[in-house]
Formats: sequence, C-alpha cells, structure tokens
Amino acid sequence: MKVLIVTNMYPPSVSGGYELACRDVAVGLHEHGFQILVLTTLSEQAEEPGPELARILPLASEGRAASVMRIFSSGTRSLRHVQKITGQFQPDVVYFWNLVGLPLDVIAWLSRSFPSVVYVAEFWFRDWMTGRRAPDRGVNLILQLQRMKAESNSRARFLAYSFGRWTARRNWDSWISSFPSMVQFVSAFMQKDAENHGIYPLISRVIPLGIDHHLFPFEIQRPARATKLLYVGRLVPSKGVETAIRAIGFVRKTLPDAVLTLVGTGPAAFLRKLERLIKDEQIPPSSIHFEGMVSRENLSAFYNSHDMLIFPSEWDEPFPLVLLEAMSSGIPILSSGTGGSMEAAGDSEVVVFEPGNARILADKVIELSSDWKRREQLARNGLVKAKDYSKERMILSILEDFELISRSNEML
Repeated sequence: MKVLIVTNMYPPSVSGGYELACRDVAVGLHEHGFQILVLTTLSEQAEEPGPELARILPLASEGRAASVMRIFSSGTRSLRHVQKITGQFQPDVVYFWNLVGLPLDVIAWLSRSFPSVVYVAEFWFRDWMTGRRAPDRGVNLILQLQRMKAESNSRARFLAYSFGRWTARRNWDSWISSFPSMVQFVSAFMQKDAENHGIYPLISRVIPLGIDHHLFPFEIQRPARATKLLYVGRLVPSKGVETAIRAIGFVRKTLPDAVLTLVGTGPAAFLRKLERLIKDEQIPPSSIHFEGMVSRENLSAFYNSHDMLIFPSEWDEPFPLVLLEAMSSGIPILSSGTGGSMEAAGDSEVVVFEPGNARILADKVIELSSDWKRREQLARNGLVKAKDYSKERMILSILEDFELISRSNEML
C-alpha cells in the first residue's frame, strides 16, 4: 500500500510532540512494508534518514505581510507540484496530520481525489470544521488579505481582497464537503470535544500516541528527600512554566536545596519574561537551570537524574507524550490534569494539582519530597500504564484502519 502523509512540519523541523509522532508513524509504516511519501514544508536543517520526503508546500505565517500575487502564485504552483507528484506516486490513501498554514486548495484537492484519513492531535480540526479557524489564523489567505484591505483603500487592493476571500472560502467549503470520512483522535477527550462542537465523522476512533520504551528505560530514584524537579516541554505561557517557577520559590522556603531544570525552548520574549519573573520572585538564578532543546534520544538522562517531573500545563492538552516518557522512565509526576492528560496518566499514576496554582503545587511537591514510598508507588503504577502506549501498538491500530479503507474502496 502507498501512503501519502501530509503535514505542515516534519522533523528535523518540530514544534512539539505532534511532529515527532508523525515521524514515528511514517517510519513505523515504512518498516511494515508500506511505501511512504511525506508531503510537507521546507526545512533549513539537515535531513534525517527515513521515508521519502517532498518538501514543496508553502507555510503561511500569521502576521507576515505578503503580496497578493505571491500568495496566489505560491498556492497555484504548489497544487501543480502536488498533482504531478501524486500522479507519479499514486497513493492508495492520503494521511492528513497537522494542516495549519498549508494551502487549502491543495488540501481540498487531495481530499476530493483520494481516500483519506485525518489524525487529530490538536484543535485545528475542530476549528476548521466549525469555521473558527478557516477564516482566521493565516490558514487560507483571509487574514493577510484582510490586513491588506485595512492598510490600503485602493481599488486594486479591494478587488484582490474580495477575490482572495471568495477563493479561500471556496477551497474551505470544498474541504468541508469532502473531508475524510475516517478521523482518528489522539484521545477520547479530543473526540468528545469534536462531538460537543457538532462534528460527527462517518468513522471515528481513538488511537493514542505511543512511545518507544527502549528510549526511556525504567529507573527509580530513592533519595530520602526529593529536591531535583524537572520540566520538559515548550516554554510558552499555556504550558504553565510561570506556575512552575513560582512554585519552586515557595518550595525553597522549606527545601532550600530544591532546583528546577527546564528542558525546552520558546520565544525569546517569553524567555526574557521568565528571567524577569525569577528576579521578581527573588529566586536564586542558580536554582533554575535552562537546558534548551534536548533530543529525544538524550531525554532519558534527564528523567533518570531527577526526582520529580512537574507537568503544569494550563491549556487543554490533547494527549501529552511527555507523561508517557516520564512514566516509562520511572520518575514520579505532578500534573495539572488538563484536557486529555488524565487519559495518559490518572490519579493512581500522578499527583494532581490545580492548574495555575503555584502554592498548591509547592505544597504537593514538599509533601511528596519526603514520602519515598509514595513516589515509588507512583513510579511503578506509571510504568504499568505506560506499557499500554507503545509505538508499535499505535502503528498496528493505524494499519487496521488503512486495511478498512482499502477494503471499502475495493467494494466501490
């Protein structure tokens, strides 16, 4: 079977776990004998070995000015390139991942022309289907064209805006009318969220993300006092990093040797804000370590050398990979429990605290710090739960759906 995977970013270009999971699936399907072609955007980083890539798609960026002609010509060229590539590759199924920022005319044409499946691990799908994002954040030209209209009252600009809005709306309507009949959700939370917004695909199922457990070996730390705290993820406001920093300030009043390691990166402006917060909270800079981006292969060293993981996210997490990695590694977790994160790790695997409440988080850290039996029980419970989420199990579930699609097409 030939599978065309379409996504806006693909490693080595990554924003978070979505892109890493996409690569895992592409490699996994390839290892199962499938012919894989990944259709994605350009990357300035060196390519990694793996399935064949076609980096030909433009990626719209919010807030970036662009000429009308360049916007339309890039989309038209992309569609011609995609039509040529698919004519040569002849995919049996198109597998859509994160489509934010990709040309809607390309997506609409692919969904009309081939059997297709969508893997939903973020809220873009809900927003597209309900119209909350399609006429919104740099997805289909409207944002940029609206800005052009506001900046100029010239007749040419207004006509370009009107034509662009009509074209974008036509492509969006085409996507809506022909969107894939099979949708795979990363969690029951995401599936329920779609249903709450009136989205009922013909075939809908939950396929959680999985990890390679060999990359995250189980190792329990048993210090009398647990003082080495770890955060892994993007350094952005929605992830609750500020809550974690404030909490370490409270923790150090009881445990003066407590330290917090931050693994991840984020926008420069937000990093400066975090530095100001550390100063304002009078937290010794030596007690907070910024490690930057760390490869997945090197993450286990951080999990195995720290006493507790803090997962302070304040947005509705679809299904966080970091919890699976941490549980597989044996590090106890304190989690805000937002969104689908409780599906990955429930009350018996994590200590739950109120999102955004640094003082409650600090109290739970201090309590857990001196209770090594509780930490060990959490670690062992987490390992049992993590084993349910393997990369191979995820791949096999996807294969079942592709076989169903193939059989359905043969019957038509």
